[in-house]
Amino acid sequence: MFPDLTIFLPERSEDSISESLRELTRQICLKTDDDGSGGLGGEYGYGCNFENSVFAMHRYCWCEEDDCKWCNGEEPNFYYKPSGTCISWYKYIGRDNDIDGSLPDDWFKTCIESIWGKNDCWIEFSKDDEYDLITLCFSPFDKDTIVSIHLNYFNPLYVVKTWDADTFFITFFDEDMNESEYKKVEKLRKKYPQMDKKISEMALKYNKEMIEWHQKRIEIIEDYKNDKTRN
Repeated sequence: MFPDLTIFLPERSEDSISESLRELTRQICLKTDDDGSGGLGGEYGYGCNFENSVFAMHRYCWCEEDDCKWCNGEEPNFYYKPSGTCISWYKYIGRDNDIDGSLPDDWFKTCIESIWGKNDCWIEFSKDDEYDLITLCFSPFDKDTIVSIHLNYFNPLYVVKTWDADTFFITFFDEDMNESEYKKVEKLRKKYPQMDKKISEMALKYNKEMIEWHQKRIEIIEDYKNDKTRN
């Protein structure tokens, strides 16, 4: 029996700038498929390495290389180009934030809009209670294009990720099961065909990774079997 332990974590700021930077990190992850890290800083708490014409973001770095601009303090973790504002943090967003300059009221909106293009869409995987949840956004510029799907034991996430777009939508949106949802999704698919493409690309990538994984397992088992035979 272990005694009760109390773990004291470093403070994680909940100010509006820190919260906005974490949401900006989430948006970058949705755009780039970066995992966003995790740990003590919380989900999306460490930032991402990303740059465009509006802003630059870089994770806290402790590589301690002599020529690292982030380790030696030459570059901030976040740089808002229109105003020249720099923000640095220790390990994760909101911990010992150092802000040089000020941010205009619309900085966050400007950053978000700079990430996405008119033909973009995103897929997010999360958990809702005990089940996996998939959220589809057919267009990041229209909140009415967001659709959520609860998975179950019959369709676990590792199986769903192998499906092409037609299999995916036929399985989850059957006209006989939910006519209104079915019609909504059918309209969204026709208006925003990029979602079908994204789902199929995701499935292709995942299946290739699984093939590579299984091939390595086969090689390991064959090597083990050969060693046993020789002995």
